[in-house]
Amino acid sequence: YRDWYRPADTAAVRRRHGVPATAHLTVAAGLIRPYKRIPQLVAAFAEAALPDEYLLVAGPCPDPAQRAAVESVARTCPRVRLP
Repeated sequence: YRDWYRPADTAAVRRRHGVPATAHLTVAAGLIRPYKRIPQLVAAFAEAALPDEYLLVAGPCPDPAQRAAVESVARTCPRVRLP
């Protein structure tokens, strides 16, 4: 995927999404599709994450129902970030 995405300024990304510089950040990047089970990923993260762990779900979601499902489960954990 290196050819698909331009390098990011990780400090700027963390600031933009309110993630502390020392926190562990996991990123789920790419097009959000039902077969990827992103709502289940977010739910598992919300249940298992430690206080210094964050999840950033970054990618377009062309399906409004899928986007609503991701947003709904993301609201259950304040350390989940959506663009």
